Amino acid sequence: MVGGGTDPRHIVFEGIDGSGKMTQSKLLSEALGRAGAHASVYSYPDYKSEYGRIILEDFLYGKRKFLVEELLMLYLADISKDKQRVLGDLAGGNTVIMDRYFLSTVAYQTSGGFDYDSAREVVGQLELPVPNVIFYIDVQPELSFERKNKQKSNNPDKFEKDKLYLNKVRGIYERMMSDKYPEGSRWVKIDGRKGIDEIHQIVVKELGL
Repeated sequence: MVGGGTDPRHIVFEGIDGSGKMTQSKLLSEALGRAGAHASVYSYPDYKSEYGRIILEDFLYGKRKFLVEELLMLYLADISKDKQRVLGDLAGGNTVIMDRYFLSTVAYQTSGGFDYDSAREVVGQLELPVPNVIFYIDVQPELSFERKNKQKSNNPDKFEKDKLYLNKVRGIYERMMSDKYPEGSRWVKIDGRKGIDEIHQIVVKELGL
């Protein structure tokens, strides 16, 4: 059983903005609860943290300009602050579910100009827990725009309204998947045009729930 004391799992949902990661994280957590398993859910950026507030207020809505090097470190600091907590969850037998992880940081900051191999090297130095399964929900930027405009009343952030940038991000996700990065993780690519319930059923089937 996923999340049982002898078989902890670390599961990450990845994809560009509007791909449905948050929804699928919530649905999986609920499914695990019904199965009697314990799940810990993390979402990045963590807008309740000091790092997350800087990302949201100063960067995503344009109050300040940041170098791509600064952004890489800022996003990774937001993730790294939870490292010991995540390790404790896994050691305690919990399933850890993440709406984005360091894969997003590599994809987005590489698309913004940071060197791909260097980004991977920096992440490696942090020795963050490696996920067992990465569900990559792939959507076209056009669908991303449509969904985000509905969610945010036509007030998307700087990533959510840049089609060229999001296409670059998709390309980096494909590169990471092709490279089998990180070592030890299994990628599952899902067509994000599918319905919410259909995607959820793919997820639970892949996890053997």
